Amino acid sequence: MKKKSIFHYYSKFSKRILSTRFLNKLGFDKNIIENTIKHNDFVNEFGKIFYQEDFSCKKVAEIFILIFQKEYKKDFPVWNTEEWIRYIYGYILSKSFKEAVQVQLNPVLNRYCDFYLRLLKIFNEFEKDLNTGSFISKYPLHFLTDTEKSELEYSEEYLKFITAFEEEFIYELMKLNKEITGFNTLDHICGVHFLTLYIARQIKSKNISVDLGRVSGSAAGHDIGKFGCKGEELKRVPYLHYYYTDQWFLKHGIHYIRNIALNHSTWDLELENLPLESLILIYCDFRVKNKDGTSSMNIYSLKDSFDIILNKLDNLDEAKEKRYKKVYSKLVDFEMFLKTSGIVVDPLEETEPK
Repeated sequence: MKKKSIFHYYSKFSKRILSTRFLNKLGFDKNIIENTIKHNDFVNEFGKIFYQEDFSCKKVAEIFILIFQKEYKKDFPVWNTEEWIRYIYGYILSKSFKEAVQVQLNPVLNRYCDFYLRLLKIFNEFEKDLNTGSFISKYPLHFLTDTEKSELEYSEEYLKFITAFEEEFIYELMKLNKEITGFNTLDHICGVHFLTLYIARQIKSKNISVDLGRVSGSAAGHDIGKFGCKGEELKRVPYLHYYYTDQWFLKHGIHYIRNIALNHSTWDLELENLPLESLILIYCDFRVKNKDGTSSMNIYSLKDSFDIILNKLDNLDEAKEKRYKKVYSKLVDFEMFLKTSGIVVDPLEETEPK
């Protein structure tokens, strides 16, 4: 079933989780953790994750609880998996959008949250390495290669973005949010990032000037602001997330990628002289949508996406429909430019969900 054995992943997992530097930083006894993960009960649960192809936050929470429930009873809460992932979601959210947190955080639990997040990061990497059939496994979010990074004109800003993305556990934030709320923003981000880089790399290969760092960073970060919305704002996420996305990038001093990430609305096509990186993001963002009436993400053709979005537009009247068709025509022109330049825009037809 797998090209690599479970033993391969278990060995890799053990090395990462038993890092002396990591455990000392959190104040955990390495011998206790090592004995726990070598126990048959833990090994069996570890194996189930691969046999069942279940890399969910909840499943990771189960083995997280297994590690600490016996030896750390003094300050380890007796919570179920749902309680833990909701609390840890609040803990991560506090790193990016403190005012949106809805749980009371206890500093005593920080080290447990950090341990869980290391677990989740490890299993997320495994999930990307395996084709489990999930959307995020089919279209894994991988940042630029070291060679591509070294060729960037603004490499420092892209590296700054990746550092902020990793240190604030944005990928883990999106994955936890999906399991808690059912909104699959993570799937959308993975699809958009995959498609933008696929197209942008081809454009670059044609000796057309394009900044892959801005393409990758804006695709991965264009919807970060959705997680900053709170209370009554949650009813207007499609409109308000631009503001919080802007705040997140400004906080980290990331300006060029920010400019691309903010201008990802179809209506931004009404502006003149948008950079190529913006056109790529708008085009790909337009094509990665949920199937009608479901929370199943898909990469659609430009025409199919047009029909889906037209049916979802708020306050649609004749004037707005005319306006929408006008900006859509710019996407058609852009796609024609790509195709006539020898760019493949539908590379995943054989693997896309039908």
